[in-house]
Amino acid sequence: MPVTVEKTGGFAGVTEKITIDESGKWTKGQASGRLTVEKSQQLQELAANPKLAAEATQTRPQTQCRDAFEYSVTAGKTTVRYVDCSTDGPLPETASKIVELVNEAIS
Repeated sequence: MPVTVEKTGGFAGVTEKITIDESGKWTKGQASGRLTVEKSQQLQELAANPKLAAEATQTRPQTQCRDAFEYSVTAGKTTVRYVDCSTDGPLPETASKIVELVNEAIS
């Protein structure tokens, strides 16, 4: 399934959007590429994980951080939003793994 990771906020007001299709082809602004087969499979497994859908239904507290990054992870029709702030409690496990995998794979 297609996966989109959006990152906004931070001190500089960053806005980034990375889209990955089912074949592992990704785009980020004008840049594009393809995930390795291994990374693409890992991403699809995380995107299909029922934990992601459960994370989408969880209510997160309003952040206590200023200038933190906010992430939106969409896999198919499921979207999880969270702020990367250590004082807000644990991050949604599956969504944050998707963000980490995507950022690592396209760097």
